[in-house]
Amino acid sequence: MRKLSYFVIIIIGVMIVTPIANAQNQVTFQVNMAVQHLSGIFGIGTDSVAVRGGFNNWGNSPGSPLWMKKNSSDTIYTAVWTFPDSLVGDTIEYKFFSSNVSASGGAGGGGGWEGDFAPPEGIAGHRWYKLTAGSQVIPTVFFDDVSVVMVVPTQTITFLCDMTVAAQMGYFYPDIDKVWVWGDGIPGGWGPGSQMIQNPLNPGHYLLSVSIVQNPGTVLGYTFHITTNRTTGRPLPYGGYDQGWHNNNYLYTTTGSDQVLSEIFYNGSSAVLTHDVTVIFSVNVKGAINARTGNPFPKVDSVYISGSDGNIGATVPEIAWINSAPWRASDINCKMYDNGTHGDLVAGDSIYSLKVKFLAGSGNNEKFMYNIMYNVGATSGDYYDITNVDQNEQNTVYSANCHEFVIPDSGGVVLRLTTNKFGDYLDNTTVAQITGVEKVLGTPTVFSLDQNYPNPFNPSTTIRYSIPQNGSVTLKVYNVLGEEVATLYDATQKAGVYEAQFNGANFASGVYFYSLHAGNYYSVKKLLLLK
Repeated sequence: MRKLSYFVIIIIGVMIVTPIANAQNQVTFQVNMAVQHLSGIFGIGTDSVAVRGGFNNWGNSPGSPLWMKKNSSDTIYTAVWTFPDSLVGDTIEYKFFSSNVSASGGAGGGGGWEGDFAPPEGIAGHRWYKLTAGSQVIPTVFFDDVSVVMVVPTQTITFLCDMTVAAQMGYFYPDIDKVWVWGDGIPGGWGPGSQMIQNPLNPGHYLLSVSIVQNPGTVLGYTFHITTNRTTGRPLPYGGYDQGWHNNNYLYTTTGSDQVLSEIFYNGSSAVLTHDVTVIFSVNVKGAINARTGNPFPKVDSVYISGSDGNIGATVPEIAWINSAPWRASDINCKMYDNGTHGDLVAGDSIYSLKVKFLAGSGNNEKFMYNIMYNVGATSGDYYDITNVDQNEQNTVYSANCHEFVIPDSGGVVLRLTTNKFGDYLDNTTVAQITGVEKVLGTPTVFSLDQNYPNPFNPSTTIRYSIPQNGSVTLKVYNVLGEEVATLYDATQKAGVYEAQFNGANFASGVYFYSLHAGNYYSVKKLLLLK
């Protein structure tokens, strides 16, 4: 009897403990898809909706997201998730996700999240629920909180592309090649897209009008693409793909009404350079952040610049994209310097520079980015491998974002650009200084500063000056407020007669002053820029 009693007690103990250890906290999620269905952007029986949140790794874990089932009598979808006791009292963050949503926050035609929710409804943009013990049902909500049927308007969008410069550069043949628009909502999408036609009243200019069904305020992307069947002539750059704005797609925002978008020069070049133009690029890498790790670079072994290949006739481009083994950079002469040479002003200040010549006949748009080498001994062929890498692009992990600069046709003078900050591709690269100075005659006997010629001028003018002895020379240009706008020369110079070029392409029309300071000699004269 004693043994039997003892056995019964054990059984009772197990029966008491087991329910406590396996307590069930079932939560029922509910979402009403009526509005999406009536708006024609969600199909009952064809499309699906799910719950995704922190509890199921936002739908990225095996077996997730948590797909919902429609009630038989309405358009409400439900799903149940069982939470452990350890989460009771915690806040659960979640959102609904549809397999075909183009409403606010959705991606359209293939999957979309709800948009962000403001407090107090949202936490970090997500819906939230405080978990309690036992079974519970979260009140039904409309997907994306949209409770009114949306009428999505049909709009006619007209795209315009100027191909005249591409034809001048020799890689577009209007009688043979074709131009296409690729993009969101365009028939043919991101390939093959829709073919443009040449404006019969304006040769070299292409257009296309398409009907797009989108809600007002939707941001859409697009780009242009050339295709050809020819086997002669200059090959298509980048396989015929327009590199876009800062090497990204062009964007526009729908209004609900018909739109004619601004005309875009193919690949951004609005003119062909008529002279060789020398440009000094500079980048500040002090405190630069590795975009792949989010941490500062462990060291900087060297810095390179890579960019568009727009040099017609060059055996090797001055700047070219580094798309494979980064050590190839040394073969294409795009290494930058912080030692007072190659256009660098101050050695050892973490600002690297390089002087680059763009040949006449090149397009006037240059897209470029900087690369830091910090593990020169690496041999990995995959330069996205952050554990064994020689090269880092300067912006985001896999993004093509880059700096962009329109090159002035400066008549052969040297242009020093504003110093870029490593990682800031929208830093508005402009001309900082114009530094072209050339010795033209022998040694003079007196100091002099001649009147510039031509004067008035547009956009370039020549300033001649004479110095009879070696010494420090400064030649600068000021506006009428006395503010310095350009330094044409500021260094030690040997005796001689010199000519300096000042280009006013990036300056407003008006009166300017230029001054020469050499030894004890100082002179100021006036010049007039008329555009």
